[in-house]
Amino acid sequence: MEASTMDEKKMSVPGDETTSIDGRSAHSPVEGSIESRDLDKAYLYLNHQSEAAETVDLKTLRRKIDWWIVPIMFACYTLQFIDKVVINYAAVMGITKDLGLVGNNFSNVASAFFIAYLIAEVPNGYFLQKVPVAKWLAANVFLWGVATACTAAAFNYHSLLVARIFLGIFEASIAPCLMLISSQWYTKSEQAPRFSLWYCGLGVGQIIGGIVSFGFQHVEHSSLKGWQLMFIVLGVITSLVGVATYFILPDTPMKAKFLTEAEKVALLKHVSVNQTGIENHHFKLTHILEVLMDVQIWLMVILTVL
Repeated sequence: MEASTMDEKKMSVPGDETTSIDGRSAHSPVEGSIESRDLDKAYLYLNHQSEAAETVDLKTLRRKIDWWIVPIMFACYTLQFIDKVVINYAAVMGITKDLGLVGNNFSNVASAFFIAYLIAEVPNGYFLQKVPVAKWLAANVFLWGVATACTAAAFNYHSLLVARIFLGIFEASIAPCLMLISSQWYTKSEQAPRFSLWYCGLGVGQIIGGIVSFGFQHVEHSSLKGWQLMFIVLGVITSLVGVATYFILPDTPMKAKFLTEAEKVALLKHVSVNQTGIENHHFKLTHILEVLMDVQIWLMVILTVL
């Protein structure tokens, strides 16, 4: 199959012959050595398409996908940053005094989040292979919203520690999910600009977090502290975004209700140049070995740690 780019004005979607992800005709037999569970779902989808010939404007298609996918990813990433650092705003608002934190208690609470975050990344890789990535993201966004809201109920060091551990576990899914979703909808050359868009949530989160903290410092309530109200409100907002993610974000391009069948075929053929597939739930231990043997992965680890 001849690779195409989003910069092209038009892309023809043939109806009498469907080209598979690896460039073979959809009507060509699959080699006997390949098990059905090893086949990518996008390949199987294209293999059963019989759409009439149409011409799809890739520029329009890209804009349509951007407006549907990128905003929800941006919202999720912004909220994960705010919910992660809101504990620092709470410290200014008196949480350390109200919960009787002493010595290294607050530092331990902050460290517990990242330790849980790191450990949870391991099973995340397995679950992302087994369940739809959009649903996994939605579930974790909802749950870390619950963990954020529950932080308002913390009454001592240990209860605060537990809340932060659960927050770290659920937030660990955000980066892998967003990168995997981006790879489903965009070619490698198109992914970097989209990464930068949802990654802007870090900066926006800092701005919003400071404003939110300032606002709740001036809120008076008869039974709740300002920091407690802040955790509750942010937690509820995050959980609502998680619910919205569940209904808005499609599991795969093949299940996108906002795309026509011709647009789905055009998109799948377009992103096939990634040679990474779209969806396959067969987990292989060899995948782990490939990651551990990849020099680029270890370089990324070193750069991230430093």
